[in-house]
This record gives sequence, C-alpha cells and structure tokens, in this order.
Amino acid sequence: MEKRKIRFLGLPAFLLLACFSSSSFSQNCTSFFVPPANIDGMEITETHTGSVGTYGSAFTSCSITSAADAAWLGSSGPFSYTLHFSLPVRQITMQITATGNPGEENFTFTTNNGNPTITTTNSCYTKVEGNKIYSGLDSPGNGGGGVFIVKNSSDFTELTITGAGGLNGSLFSFCANVVKGNCNAGSAAPVFKEPRMLVGCQGPGARLSDIPAMNQPKGVELTWHTSTPATGSNLVWSERVKEGTYYAAFYDKKANCYSSATTKLEVVAASGSKVFAGEDMIVCQGTEITFNATGSQNYKWSGGAQQNVPFKPSHTTTYTVTATDENGCTSTDNIAVTVRSVPNVDAGGDKTIKKGEEVTLTAYGALIYHWDKGIKQGVAFVPEATDTYTVIGTDANGCSDEDEVTVSLEGAALSKLDEIPLENFDASLFKPVNVVFVLDISNSMGASNKLDLLKQSVGSLLDIVRPEDKISLVTYASEASVIVPSTSGSSSEEVRKKVEKLHSMGSTAGLDGIKLGFKQAKKAFIEGGTNLVIVITDGAFNEQMGDYLGVIEKYLEQEINFSVVGVKNNPKDEANMREAAEMGKGSYVPVFKAIDTKTNLVMEIKKHAFKL
Repeated sequence: MEKRKIRFLGLPAFLLLACFSSSSFSQNCTSFFVPPANIDGMEITETHTGSVGTYGSAFTSCSITSAADAAWLGSSGPFSYTLHFSLPVRQITMQITATGNPGEENFTFTTNNGNPTITTTNSCYTKVEGNKIYSGLDSPGNGGGGVFIVKNSSDFTELTITGAGGLNGSLFSFCANVVKGNCNAGSAAPVFKEPRMLVGCQGPGARLSDIPAMNQPKGVELTWHTSTPATGSNLVWSERVKEGTYYAAFYDKKANCYSSATTKLEVVAASGSKVFAGEDMIVCQGTEITFNATGSQNYKWSGGAQQNVPFKPSHTTTYTVTATDENGCTSTDNIAVTVRSVPNVDAGGDKTIKKGEEVTLTAYGALIYHWDKGIKQGVAFVPEATDTYTVIGTDANGCSDEDEVTVSLEGAALSKLDEIPLENFDASLFKPVNVVFVLDISNSMGASNKLDLLKQSVGSLLDIVRPEDKISLVTYASEASVIVPSTSGSSSEEVRKKVEKLHSMGSTAGLDGIKLGFKQAKKAFIEGGTNLVIVITDGAFNEQMGDYLGVIEKYLEQEINFSVVGVKNNPKDEANMREAAEMGKGSYVPVFKAIDTKTNLVMEIKKHAFKL
C-alpha cells in the first residue's frame, strides 16, 4: 500500500481523529479534532498502550481523505486507544483509512457503559458486525476504510478501540460535531419540607447538607451556590456556612449540568441555649455528689466529672460544664465545690473489765458525739456482755467521722480459743490469714507414710479456709520453687489438686525453701491480718542449713510469724525446730499419725488468727 512508503519509522502504531454527529452521513468530515481538545465546553483527552502514533500527512482510500494529523493505530503490533470525555456522549462519527492490504484489520469498540452499535453508509472492503469493524481484505494499494457512526443506547464518557495491528496500521480521523448525553437536572427548583430558613449558630456555622429536597430527581445531586444561575464557579465548597443568602440547585454529574431554576435560602445565626451548672456546694471529705446540668444538651464536665454520675471530690475546686445544643451552639457555666475536712474521731482504746463493773466511754476529736446502743458520751454504764460500741463525732462544719471501741468482760463466752469448735473459723472471731506452706518433698519424705501425712495436714487447713484468706505453696528438695503463688481461699480445691500430685525426690535445700516462703508471704502481706510461714518437714534444722534463724528474725520484724510441723521427727531434732518456731513467735507442731493432721495444724492457724 502507498501509505506504507510515507509513514515515519519509530512512531507509535495508531493515529486517530474523530467527528461527533447527530445523524448518519455519506461524505467526509469537514472539521476534525485531535485529543486533547475542547468542543463546546467538553474536554476530550486520550490514553493508549501499544503501537500508537501520529501519521503526519493526509491519506486517501475509498475516496475518503484523512486529516493530516490522524491517529495511526497498529503500525507494528497490538494497540489500545481510549477517548475520555468530560461530559456524557451518545454518538461519535469517525473516518478510517488505509486499512488492510492484502490482509484484514479488525477493530473492537467498547465504552464504559456497554458495547456500542456501529453503522456505515460509505465504506469499501469493509464489513460491520455489532461493535466490530473488519476492513481491508483484498483491497487495492491504498487499502479499505469508510465513514462510521459509533452509537450507544446510554451515555458514556470513555470509548476504547483495540486491535491486533501488524499490517502497517490504519488512520483514524474524528469529526468535530458532538452528540452529548441527556441532562437529568431538569428545570425545576428544589423544594424543601422545612421553612426556607436554616437556623445556624455563630461558630461552626450551618450545615447545608442536612437539608433534603423533596423533589430531587434520581441520579442527581443537591448543590448550594452563592448566586444564581447555578454554575461550577459559584459553588459553596465549605461543609458549614455563616449567615447569608444561598441558592439550591440540582446537579447532573454525568452531564455536568445544573437545573435552570434555584431556591433561595436565608441562613441566620441562632442565639443558642444557656447551660446552668447548678448551685455551688459545700461538702465534707468523702461525701458523694452528682452534677446535673440543665438548659441545653450534650454536657461535658472538667476535672473528670460526668453528667449524672456520682463521685467523691477530693479537694476544693471549680468545675466547668460545656454544653452543645441541637443547633451546634455551645455555652459554659461553673460550679464551685468546697470540700471540708472531716474530724478525726477517737473512741479510745479497747477495754477489759470484770463483769458487773462500770465503764465510761469518752470520744475525742469532734464537737458533738452520738454513741449507739443507748450509750452517752462520758456517762458510766455497766455492760452485760462483751460488745463493740460505735460513736459518730460531728464538728462545727457538720462533717463527721466514726470510731469504735470494744469492751470485753473477763470470763465472757467464747473468750478462750479452746471453747470454740474446731471447725469454727468465723470471720467475727478470726482475722484474715495469709499462710505460706513450705513443703519438704526430699527423698526421705517418701518413707514411713510421711508424704501422706504432709498432704493430710495441708488438706485439713484447706477444709476451713475462707475467701478472704490467702494460700501459697513452696516446695523444696534439691532446689526450692513456688508451685502455687498466693491465691484466694476460694481456690482451695485447685490448691488441693496441686498438693495431691506431690512426690518425693532429691536432696534437701531447706534454707532456700524458707527464704522463698518468706518472700511469698511478704508479697501477699495482709495488713491487720495473720501472716504466717509454716515449714512441714521430717528433717532437722542444723548448722548445714546456714543462718536460718537470722532469716526468721528478719521477717519477724516485718510481722511475719514462723511455725514448724515436724512429720515423724527424731526427738533429737525437735530442739532445733522448737528454737526456730520460738524465734518466729510460732509453734512446733508434731504430727505422727493421721488424727494429728486433723487437729494440730488447724489449731496452730486458729491460735495466730484468734481476735480475742
């Protein structure tokens, strides 16, 4: 073909010019465009891949002459060429020249809204099927081609032409008449259900997007403008606006067009609501108060306070509440809270008297005192039984504190531990217990049923422990380890399972076990309770164990006692064990048979925990 002699080597494969038309025609286009171009306000650009370029001069085939700068597609191989339209279109007309010879060139047309239909009234050596053109087979030297109308049933903004190329390509010219898509924005002005005045608040402003239109067509947007008619240049871009006059219109994004009519809206500033925090308060330390602000919505308090949530202020301060009403208006108010200190009421120390003796209770630290159980401040009376009396003292500011004192009668019921049933471990009689068992599981404990007696001893205590008590287990053989860190008495069954799994092994690291036991007791220390380390062993405490007495004495100063349970001990070893227990203000508890495990250890714990 002649066109192959004048093409420029090295250029991309496909050169294209197009013509937009509202009807079919059988003559050449009189006006062409080359992307990028602007036709009647519509921007047209192109993107491509593969063999695409510009031919550089006019070319004629089938009595149709291409534009001088036509798109040259497929000169050296496959190509994809896409036209992009800023507005929707329905139809585009183009001239194609220099196709085929001797073979056939195939072109496929697609849009971003379905496949178009192609028609032709002036072509040669060409056939059209749906969205495909087959052109140039057995054509003379200049090839085939023709004028083609590409039309779609719905609007599109992208048209893509693809082909295999390879026959020196073809030339595409686009006509400059445009058939645009439909504008759905219409001519009606937006209609609003609410009055045509948006009440906004000074500050963040009114949110125009919160107002829906009752007659908004499908597929269009509601836009706001600073003037009329509505255009892209007078759009309101801010989410919130200040006072002023604004105009609403409908916008068809695909066709880039606005409704011809608009609706006027006046935006005025609202005065907003006023929040009231409440009256100032004077309260006593530890008194619970609740803030309940009124007059607005969405209350936020300073100082960690919350609306309608009780709390106890720790010091005198002023709290600020910030409220935001339904119009976005904010207001603030303050409330001063004065916190008075409470008196330190002292009922005096506990007393022990003989039955029938008088006693006088006198409290200190406040201005006015009120005793329970009919007792009067500074007035003698005769208690009938051991009892505890509570006094409430109030100072000049009306703040109060309370204290209690116990008056015990010598010989009163339950004053002796041995009169209390063994199974009674009631909280009214016994303090909370933090006990650490240090268990000897060395090889010697495996003989003469010693390990079973150890397990039974621990188990007897687990039968009576309470949720407020704490239990730890430390074992030692060749080395010491914690098998149960401090846990509540409510977990006694889990502890029992750990004890049942113990078996004898290894040598005896007694001092390491004692040290580790004291460390566990220190970690779980109960202030005001009983804190006790109990070693259960069949072995002797001797010089080979190191300075165990020094360790016991150190922790006694920290209010942690020490006792020893000797399981079938040799009499000659008892002396050292008793010395160690006495150093720790505890006891040496011998266990030789099963019955001992039921009573001896339990009584040791109860002795230390007994309140009276």
